[in-house]
Amino acid sequence: MQDILKEARIIVPEHKEALQFALDAVAGYFGGSTVTKGQGTWRDDTGKFILEPVNVIDIACPDTFKTETALRAIAHAVGKLAKQECVYVRWPSGRVELISTADPWRKPAPGIVEIPLNDPAALHNAVADAVGE
Repeated sequence: MQDILKEARIIVPEHKEALQFALDAVAGYFGGSTVTKGQGTWRDDTGKFILEPVNVIDIACPDTFKTETALRAIAHAVGKLAKQECVYVRWPSGRVELISTADPWRKPAPGIVEIPLNDPAALHNAVADAVGE
């Protein structure tokens, strides 16, 4: 019986070597992906607003521990190649995590809220908690 496929996502900064590595690794492990150009934004430690071009890689895959292990390893390597502190990953479950390039198994930093995007009530509650409502 074939696994039920869901969708995972890795967001890779505009970095030729990191993108090529990610695409090769994803194709080798999952068979392929879809890449969309986008813009990533955040505030740095000084409060400065950062906007940078990114590549959004969507991957059809089962929601398994093996999948999470492979995606975590790919995201970690991509972050190292692109000299990023962390890399955005959306797991097939809908959970989102920033993968640290220092330690890919480290829990998200304080203040980072993991929001289950596929559960509207939990999403509403997580946003309300994050903004103090």
